Amino acid sequence: MTITTSSKRREQISAFYACHATRLQELVCRRADVPEQTIEDACQHAWTILIRRPDIRLDANGLDWLATVAIHEAWHRAAAPEIPSGGFQGTARGDDRDRSEPPAHGDRSAEDRALDRIEHQERLHMVATLKTREREALFLQGLGYSYDEIARLSRAARVVDASRAAPARR
Repeated sequence: MTITTSSKRREQISAFYACHATRLQELVCRRADVPEQTIEDACQHAWTILIRRPDIRLDANGLDWLATVAIHEAWHRAAAPEIPSGGFQGTARGDDRDRSEPPAHGDRSAEDRALDRIEHQERLHMVATLKTREREALFLQGLGYSYDEIARLSRAARVVDASRAAPARR
């Protein structure tokens, strides 16, 4: 699942970033009432997605697109608190059986911690019941891929799998 970007496109994005990074943060700050660190993280998320999207033009419309992506990401991050290090994050292959405990949440009550453990075990069970391709799609979505990108990557993976499974013809 390697996504390549031409060196010319990388240079263009680098120049676009140099010109518009501060402006993007200002645009997001106006629309999303969230902490500054959340705004920075949301903007970086938008820039990362831009790298994978050669169809986005690097002009005023591209800046509007970046702002929309970053604003939505800032709202999403504000609505869902960040998972602490070691928290439930899963993997594409679902090999997270060793995560028997949810992340510690500071000075929460024993009852809240017990509920966290129960919810954590339920999440692990739900992920374990998914088919391999479903786990992979869920993992990619967690990384920020769009539904279209996930579908494209899944189709490419199926083609590769089929070519490996097909017997060699002579």
